Amino acid sequence: MELERVPHQCPCCRQVTDRVHDYRVQKIKDHHIFGRRTALFYRKRRYVCENENCRKTIL
Repeated sequence: MELERVPHQCPCCRQVTDRVHDYRVQKIKDHHIFGRRTALFYRKRRYVCENENCRKTIL
């Protein structure tokens, strides 16, 4: 499962960025679908601020 790529605002310097830093997989478990236990795997995207003085990663 993956969401669309959209611009995010840095919480520190408020600059808008669309640059991807990396991805990680997050397991979401204990959901019942059709009466069965199901695990969802979410491909989480992390962005990086493009401001030279900031460079924070944004989830």
